[in-house]
Amino acid sequence: MLFIEKTEEGWGIAAFEQKVDEKSKKRVYAKGENPILAVEQIGLVSGKRPLLSHVRLVAFSDNISEKELLNCLEIMSKDNQVPPEAQILYLKGCKGEQLANDDKYSGAGGDVRAVLTAGHESSALVKMTVADALSGYFDALSDLYMPVLRYEGEEPKAEGTAVFRKDKLMGILDTEETCSLLLMQKKGCRFFMLAGDACCNITLSKLKKKIVSKEDGRPCVRFKITVYAVNTQAGVSNGQAEKMLKEKLKKNIETTAKKITKDWQSDIIGLQTEAFLRHPTKKYKPEDIDWQFEIKVIMC
Repeated sequence: MLFIEKTEEGWGIAAFEQKVDEKSKKRVYAKGENPILAVEQIGLVSGKRPLLSHVRLVAFSDNISEKELLNCLEIMSKDNQVPPEAQILYLKGCKGEQLANDDKYSGAGGDVRAVLTAGHESSALVKMTVADALSGYFDALSDLYMPVLRYEGEEPKAEGTAVFRKDKLMGILDTEETCSLLLMQKKGCRFFMLAGDACCNITLSKLKKKIVSKEDGRPCVRFKITVYAVNTQAGVSNGQAEKMLKEKLKKNIETTAKKITKDWQSDIIGLQTEAFLRHPTKKYKPEDIDWQFEIKVIMC
């Protein structure tokens, strides 16, 4: 894992050696005027040439802007230095020198990877790779978003999803809102939800999208989301659980969609793409496209 941050002198990078046993695990921190010079300094400090092609995680501090982050990735991924499948994230609550020198962070690389994996499996965290980030960089309809982890004490915790718009961090979706985002993107397949007195394990069954025109001519994307649910709460009937779950899912998804499209004017849901397919000669902003959600819950 690489952890990249801005410093008063330029850039700082903490590097974690991969595929070594616990006793010989090494961490190195170096600074430079730019990310590449910082990487070169890692080689001087450690006595080993850093192989960026082995990097699987690139974590950024939250004092780095979207433009700086993407420029950094573009430079470091040239000639396949950092592989396109490497995952990127925001890592808050720590500094590079702490990660490299404090014993409580000795397993930071593995800890972050474990939290990311668990977050992907539970639909609490999005997945963003170097290739995904850079392809969106050149796509006028895309905005950058990535998972956010925060160190609390000695362990990283899933915080949600950072959403950018025109080089500005618009805000962070919490883990429940992230789950709603992934459902709208058809990427959230399995998750757990508390709805009133019901506790349910949920699996996405189907997602259908249809673009229609409203009376005023504006496009509207209709989502039909079908999920399977298993009620694990004793004393709550399947009928009660279905009603509570349907209401909560619809409320969560509509609230998340409003925050992303209307409040932040972002389109990580993909509404502009749907509108473009229906009206290729017209250009709509995310806040000009309406949406409707129909939720169907099948209790198992």
